[in-house]
Amino acid sequence: MATTRKKGSTTARQRRNGHTPASNATTVDGGSAEILFEALGESAEALFAAGKASSARAHRLSQAAISDLQLAQRDLIRIARAWAESPLDLLGWYTTIVDSAVGAQSRAAERARSLWEELSQARQETRDALQRTTSANWRAGRAAFGLAGEAFNAARRPG
Repeated sequence: MATTRKKGSTTARQRRNGHTPASNATTVDGGSAEILFEALGESAEALFAAGKASSARAHRLSQAAISDLQLAQRDLIRIARAWAESPLDLLGWYTTIVDSAVGAQSRAAERARSLWEELSQARQETRDALQRTTSANWRAGRAAFGLAGEAFNAARRPG
């Protein structure tokens, strides 16, 4: 059976190989593409939210550390002032040193407690971000396969 196609025709060669012209190949359904890009956006947003939370946590911890350093500096100045005002008052020095040490211990305990809470919160936020990212990436992968199938089917349709 003879065909009337020209051997050099690009369209005829594409049809023979199971392809359609490029203008028809781009007419796939937008459903999978929409799901793909929404999932990729959700994955990125989950990571950005985790990054913002981490940055805020680091800021809170550094502000607390700076505050503690300021209080420690004030304690040292108070001890030095007590010595300068009365170099032979050993009981006064001792009282000032003990008061400063008690304050430093309570600040250290508070810092340890807040650090523990921040780490616990960071663990939960990281877990949530990873779950959201994994779920979104899984949906994106399924959508990418769907999009590839849609493109393949669109390319196989006779033009």
